[in-house]
Amino acid sequence: MGNGLITPQAIDYLLRKNIDVAYLSTSGRYRGRLQPPFPQNLPLRKAQYRLAEDKAFCLKFSRAIVAAKVKNSIYLATSKGQKPFVGKQSEALKRVIDRIGRAGDVNKLLGLEGSASAKYFKILPKLLKNDFGFTKRIKHPPTDPLNILLSLGYSLLFNYVHSMINLVGFDPYQGFFHKYKFGHAALASDMMEELRAPVVDKLVVRMVNLKMIKERDFTKENGKTRMSKDALKKYVTEFDNRLSAKQTHANSGKSLDFKQIIEWQCRQLARVVLHKEPVYKPFIYGR
Repeated sequence: MGNGLITPQAIDYLLRKNIDVAYLSTSGRYRGRLQPPFPQNLPLRKAQYRLAEDKAFCLKFSRAIVAAKVKNSIYLATSKGQKPFVGKQSEALKRVIDRIGRAGDVNKLLGLEGSASAKYFKILPKLLKNDFGFTKRIKHPPTDPLNILLSLGYSLLFNYVHSMINLVGFDPYQGFFHKYKFGHAALASDMMEELRAPVVDKLVVRMVNLKMIKERDFTKENGKTRMSKDALKKYVTEFDNRLSAKQTHANSGKSLDFKQIIEWQCRQLARVVLHKEPVYKPFIYGR
């Protein structure tokens, strides 16, 4: 992240151990990656490409991950008691879940996901002791401290999911929900949807409310808001700690940390794609 350097010896070790390295800007913008050779899992990739053309499969999978994303957002918003505004908006999100189950195609789901996200980002600042002047979600470039924290967290999560998808043997650029766009790992975007609230948003709420991140950690330069190096280091450390946090994982019946959950979910999707299991079951937070 930023202008960090990796020695040739470290690069050699990482490649031999099949470890990806993602390069990010200090604001979390993806720049590129050092990547070992792809796993030689041709049967999985061939099945992945076939199912990407199967509209019924794509719709069923997309309904599952979008519904899980909304359910996990609701759980985060309501897990520590409801304020009147939060409760009202959460009920509106629950109604979106009903519509997700009836969506007739992926394009309609994209619209419903956007509607749910707009409602959710009205709730999120209400969970914070300091919203840093947040008014709406702005991705590129993030314009205020809260948007920076969210964008950075989502970039870190995206890249970890991307690595797990490679490890399992998928083509990360062929998704089932997100459309193909040159240079975009669509399947990583698919698989991170259910994890945004439990991993990143939960982390942001915790760090802000415990004053681990404060307004003085951000400065404005040439009209852009930037996070200090010390705050960035603290955030990345806490993100890794969040990935190591144990959770009840109903799908496996075990207590797993998020790193294990991400790998388990990717491997479960592989079993579905290879017709070894009937349906993809996303991670549901708090179950």
